[in-house]
Amino acid sequence: MGIGIAATGRWNGTLDGLMAVQSYVSRVVTPVDRAARMGQFTFAANLSMLFTPPLLGWVAATYTAASAFYGLAAWCLALLAVALRLPRHTSPQGTLKMAWTDPRQTVQTATQMVCRREVVPILIATFLRLGTIAVAQSFYPVYLHGLGYSPTQIGWMFTLMFLASTVVAPSYGLLARRVPEGSLLWVSAGLSVIGICMTPLVDSAAALILLALLHGAGIGLSLPVLLSEMATRTVAEERGLAVAVRSVVNRFGYLTVPTVLGLAVAGFGLGPSVLGAGAVMGAIIGFGVKLDRGH
Repeated sequence: MGIGIAATGRWNGTLDGLMAVQSYVSRVVTPVDRAARMGQFTFAANLSMLFTPPLLGWVAATYTAASAFYGLAAWCLALLAVALRLPRHTSPQGTLKMAWTDPRQTVQTATQMVCRREVVPILIATFLRLGTIAVAQSFYPVYLHGLGYSPTQIGWMFTLMFLASTVVAPSYGLLARRVPEGSLLWVSAGLSVIGICMTPLVDSAAALILLALLHGAGIGLSLPVLLSEMATRTVAEERGLAVAVRSVVNRFGYLTVPTVLGLAVAGFGLGPSVLGAGAVMGAIIGFGVKLDRGH
């Protein structure tokens, strides 16, 4: 319960709360329960994405705009209260020793981690996940607006994405018992890429809804898979740093993909550019699959 509340706290109040909670979950969850717990963690975070915006909008409309910020502050305090009650994780030998002790060693350890063959596929899949989210949030509304969809209708398409993501996330534990996690990693990446980058090929409402659901399903499945795989491929002492490295890759993808795609759109148009981005991401998935099988 504490982990679930802390997960929702990231979306409601803090910039790096999710990274802190991911690090904690990766350390305390046992390998036996990891798949199910990661799915529940993602479900809790996605729920807040569904309910927080309309809730804060209602507060701002009913009272004042400042009241919404007071609500965020109150939620941050609730997050702090939960965090203080979480048990301190210890190893069988005592307090868990971190994989770094000073900034120089942190950079060295992170650099070595990025170069590990078993970790690189996780970072590639992380980049793809945030890359597709960046495309969805920046260029997807522009395309729908060009088709004549109203802002309310565009908002409902994003709601469908979030709903699919929320519904799929808890199923990860069940899927992980039947499908190898390595396969789920690339299936989820493929779904998110297809769901957003194939959009310029369709214009009917039914096809757009189907692609939105595919993208949402891929995003909802990819986060628990990534967290579980990262925990599996690193030792406990490194998992806090591993989550931080993954977060850096997140930001890199969120920064570079819209920038590069924006330059492409200026030169070639929206449709061809998004399709080209999908082709590039598909090639990256192919490289990731080959690398993952090799390790």
